[in-house]
Amino acid sequence: MNEAAVCFHKVHFSYDNGAPVLEDVSFTIGPRELVAMVGPNGGGKTTLLKLITGMLHPSSGTVRIFSKNPEYARPRVGYMPQYLHFDPVFPITVREVVLMGRLGRRGIRGFFGWPDKKDRFHTMECLAHVEMEHLADRPFSALSGGQRQRVMIARALACEPELLLLDEPTANVDAQTETRFMALLEQLSHDISVLMVSHDMGFVSALVKSVICVNRRVVIHPTTELTGTAIQEIYNCSMQMVRHDHRCTEKGHTHVVHAQHPL
Repeated sequence: MNEAAVCFHKVHFSYDNGAPVLEDVSFTIGPRELVAMVGPNGGGKTTLLKLITGMLHPSSGTVRIFSKNPEYARPRVGYMPQYLHFDPVFPITVREVVLMGRLGRRGIRGFFGWPDKKDRFHTMECLAHVEMEHLADRPFSALSGGQRQRVMIARALACEPELLLLDEPTANVDAQTETRFMALLEQLSHDISVLMVSHDMGFVSALVKSVICVNRRVVIHPTTELTGTAIQEIYNCSMQMVRHDHRCTEKGHTHVVHAQHPL
């Protein structure tokens, strides 16, 4: 796979002919590229993701996913939404949630949603990636918010995507899980393209080389340019960059982990 995963060309979008949400957006995500997307709430990040999945169509311009219209490329795309809406009394297990990511594959079993041995094996493999295989038979409603987040990541991986879209994947996970998830994303990017929305600048700067900055228009920044001034321009408010990779003590500075976070 050497074709571009995502290609936007002069895309404009507005809802019901109202004020523009995205203006003159052009960018490309190459094969096996790991990219982050940042920007303020209401800046157009979710709209951009919906354009990639084909849930929305541009007012003008073109969106191509693997050189195809987005709706024809959906089987090659895995998606984890930011917000999860579910019925807490619906009797479904963790394993069954992840198996849903196998729906739609070719063949009669995929059409009717009948999992086979390969589906079940791959489901457990995806759960192992997010360290949730020991809870495979636990009711999904019994999980914590962070655990549900990890299960939804596993479901996105279950379709064996060539492009993985993650909307705030570390919003409800602890620092240890975040570090392990970062290692997983780095591993996945050797084989597939990954686009991740995040407000965690420390996580972003440690993980990727370039960032898509969205605030109605789109600008691509190398992570080396993510200074306090650059972040202030993206979010249109006063920002302070705080380093979390060093700890100050009476004995001096000690290295802890990656990070810069805006406050």
